[in-house]
Amino acid sequence: MAKGATVEVGGERSEGFYRPTVVTGVDHSMDLMTEETFGPVVPIMVVADEDEALRLANDTRFGLEELPAALAHLRKGRHFGKVVVEI
Repeated sequence: MAKGATVEVGGERSEGFYRPTVVTGVDHSMDLMTEETFGPVVPIMVVADEDEALRLANDTRFGLEELPAALAHLRKGRHFGKVVVEI
């Protein structure tokens, strides 16, 4: 948050755990985008296009091999995904 990110929802600690958290205003220079969080955190970053999304997703030491497949489905107009929030 020191670099300008905003916690939109969550972020509080409850019974020893952090609640599911959505963070906006992040960029690729922030640890939240390049390091593992080990928590229920969704950082949202605006990118120019699919090429930038792929480039940034691959600019990490962690494997993000599902992103190209996800983008291929989106290009075909398919909607997919699952969100589970346990509170």
